[in-house]
Amino acid sequence: MRLEFDTDPSGNQILSGHVFENTRFHDLDVKPGVGKKTRLEHCKFLNCSTSPGTCVIAGDVALNDVVISNLDCGDAIRISSETEFNEVVIAGDSPKSLIVQPRNESGFMMRPLAGETFQLDISNFHGEVVIVGMHTKAIRKDTSRHVGVLAKWKNDVDWNALRIDPFSYWRIYIKKLMLFSADEGVFSLPSKKDKNYGQTMREMELLENLGLQFE
Repeated sequence: MRLEFDTDPSGNQILSGHVFENTRFHDLDVKPGVGKKTRLEHCKFLNCSTSPGTCVIAGDVALNDVVISNLDCGDAIRISSETEFNEVVIAGDSPKSLIVQPRNESGFMMRPLAGETFQLDISNFHGEVVIVGMHTKAIRKDTSRHVGVLAKWKNDVDWNALRIDPFSYWRIYIKKLMLFSADEGVFSLPSKKDKNYGQTMREMELLENLGLQFE
């Protein structure tokens, strides 16, 4: 199965008010044509899968009141940071990762915060999360597993004085933000089974003692 969109008079795609459950799609690649936009609203994708394709949502897409739960789509859901998010929920044990990042490493500007209750809710998603270029305050998280990171910490913190290695969890993700000229992002903390978990949490405590807030 493929998504079937309606088309408005300007040639933009719209999909509204659909619930898909246990549906197998060829893919969930949502990529508007050149100069066009796509809007998904009031839709749910519950326990669905893709075969042989993946789930990729490009820029120039608006997601409004969309739920994606337990989507079996390969290794990751991939969404462009240029996507417009409004009350989007991604939940469940599948896939292994959620990756939200800009399409290119230059020319990216974060969307301003609007009046949304929230932009994205990942509090019940159990895969690894990499979100670059979204406001941390607009993302609902599980604070035991997810953490907001700010690019400005690169210069705000004397990392050498704290003896925090350049390859530490914190500095790697700050570099990730700076690669895309993004001010903020949200990332998964390492698993308690990860060999770096203890060191990462000790470093987090040091940073909190300096006044950093991990929202």
